[in-house]
Amino acid sequence: MRTRGRKTAVYSLLTAKRYFRLIPFSLVITILLAAVLGVVLSNVFGEREGAEENRMVSIAVAGDVNDSYLKVALEAVKEYDMTRYSMSFPIMTEEEAKEQFKNSKITGYIVIPEGYMKAARAGTVGTINFVTTSGAQSLSSRYVAEMIRTISEMVVASQKATYGYEGFALDRGVTFEELKPAAQMGVVKFINALVNRDLLFSVNETGVSGASTDDSIVAGILTVFLFLWGITCCTVATRKDGRLFRSLSANGVGAARQTLAEYAAYLLFFLASVAVITALVAAAFSIFNFSLHGGIALTGKEALRFALCLPFPILVASSVQFFIYEATSGITGGVLAQFLTAMLLGLATGCLYPPYFFPKTVQKIGEFLPTGAVRRFIGESSSGKSPSATPIIVGVCCVVLFTALSIIIRRAKITGEREG
Repeated sequence: MRTRGRKTAVYSLLTAKRYFRLIPFSLVITILLAAVLGVVLSNVFGEREGAEENRMVSIAVAGDVNDSYLKVALEAVKEYDMTRYSMSFPIMTEEEAKEQFKNSKITGYIVIPEGYMKAARAGTVGTINFVTTSGAQSLSSRYVAEMIRTISEMVVASQKATYGYEGFALDRGVTFEELKPAAQMGVVKFINALVNRDLLFSVNETGVSGASTDDSIVAGILTVFLFLWGITCCTVATRKDGRLFRSLSANGVGAARQTLAEYAAYLLFFLASVAVITALVAAAFSIFNFSLHGGIALTGKEALRFALCLPFPILVASSVQFFIYEATSGITGGVLAQFLTAMLLGLATGCLYPPYFFPKTVQKIGEFLPTGAVRRFIGESSSGKSPSATPIIVGVCCVVLFTALSIIIRRAKITGEREG
């Protein structure tokens, strides 16, 4: 037993030595991958900034818009409201609004019911309809919906308060003249609250499992990077010597020991390579003070923060990559399989597109795929929280499953070559 253990350890060290000879080649490929994904990351942040901050959102106002009070309110929104730099509220008929909405010329439209303002002045607040697409997921659309909901609630509350205190005061003998200063002050406060409603609520955009959107984007890009990294080992990982496998098996190092020894060497090289590239990236960020679009700083501390989350994801990614190399033959087949697997799994689990683009069923399945577990683990860990149990359990199951499949394939190869 000890002899077989020593032979397995020696075989693992020799395999690791073969991998570490690839360090120059691996670093070059890794740097190229990191550079490409860095450009992608920078463009993603740039597109988000442009889409959310630089685009004027148009919300049409239709229905009963002839009331003088409503016209004054709309003019106040256009001239003084905080939204005047990012939103426009053109007035049109409901038919025109429907047509422009159908042609995607406006984000949505508000329909004010007939007699709404007259009823509101009488103390009855009706319903204002906001029409937009069910798939409108942009921050602007959410903001508009929140804005309308907030104003509606404030109108109802203010009407109740106004008529409530007037009734209360009049019942106790207070005259309208005595009430007038207090009523005017209440109206002024109400208008100020509407115009400065950004002080009433804030919009916090979150990504995977409560992580910030920026952290979620970086987690997705890092996940794709880890699953593409296996390409750097193609010259060694695809070299399979059947005679060596049979000889080792005959000397007590069977399929399971061979596979575990090679996988340990592969994992060690993966960890060492990522450690080196992380140190280089952290140094570069610290020296050159890189930043993304929008002024998001990339510092060495940020690079190390994400690096500390990577050992477990590397364990999961390496098991998948090792299985792919074991199941394929030749450099071309191995590299192509690694690339397609990383891209398809990354696409299915929201690493390349936000998860909400996909149906709920696909999102649910994605949580139980290797890239889904890795992405969620990195997103949660990098946000300063302890990762939840689901990605850890899924990740461990993936490691066990793909390692077992690799052992089965290796055993089949040894048995098949013997029989041949």
